[in-house]
Amino acid sequence: MHLPAATFGGEVVSFMDAGARHSMVVTDTGVLWACGYGSQGQLGLGDAQCYREMQRVGGKENFGGQPVLSIHCSNSQSLIVTHDDSVWACGWDVYATLGTHDGPVGSNLVPVWIDPARFDNNTVVVVCAAPNTRLP
Repeated sequence: MHLPAATFGGEVVSFMDAGARHSMVVTDTGVLWACGYGSQGQLGLGDAQCYREMQRVGGKENFGGQPVLSIHCSNSQSLIVTHDDSVWACGWDVYATLGTHDGPVGSNLVPVWIDPARFDNNTVVVVCAAPNTRLP
């Protein structure tokens, strides 16, 4: 399927990734777009809905004044890295796997900044979200 250039406001796609049932795209100006199954908030759109067409998640205005650089999607989680190496997460934070909740289960319906203290204030170079598995 070919998407018309107008899909992303006429901007060029610089990065993309997909989870089991959702896709995310970053444009060359650092704007994040998403579509697909969003039952756990993994689209970062503020709800748990599904979208058949690409929706604008946001750019600098949603990510601490920084454009989005890259993303990585798993089944029900999305990790977002901005140009200043900040990490943001949305989706299912089961057993604190995203590092945004301290309790056993929660969902981030919008991207949430992950405090660098969780990484001992080291610079994040690459992010990866593993497929979710069911615990016994």
